[in-house]
Amino acid sequence: MMKKSVLILASLFLFANAEYLRNESQGVVLDTRTNLMWQDDALVGGKTWKEAIDYCENLDLAGYTDWRLPNFNEYDSLIDTERNNPALSPVFENVATDVYDKYWTSTTYMDENKTKAWTLQTRNGWNYQSEKSENDGSLFIRCVRGKN
Repeated sequence: MMKKSVLILASLFLFANAEYLRNESQGVVLDTRTNLMWQDDALVGGKTWKEAIDYCENLDLAGYTDWRLPNFNEYDSLIDTERNNPALSPVFENVATDVYDKYWTSTTYMDENKTKAWTLQTRNGWNYQSEKSENDGSLFIRCVRGKN
């Protein structure tokens, strides 16, 4: 029974390293440090901040429906400054890496108008603030589920 369980687990998570387990068939990555599960089934972009939040809240992936847009700290925990283009573990397969590509977070940038949200560029790991109404095609979404 133990051999069978190990074999099943190995077939589900085809790409693994010390920090991440990838479920290839489901298109998700589990961060073993934080126990957060990350969407990695497609490259999704071209949405405003509100549309990104709605997209994640309506996502049905890997048998789960409790997805959400990650906050700044959660997304920033994926950034690996030892890597470049992308500054993420190679376990993530669907990554926008153009110099202008950024990922939305749910965290509002606290300026006087609160019209911006924090975004992260996975090419190099830098962070920016983008207008929440922006949807020029260079803003992408990676949903998360787990503790908030």
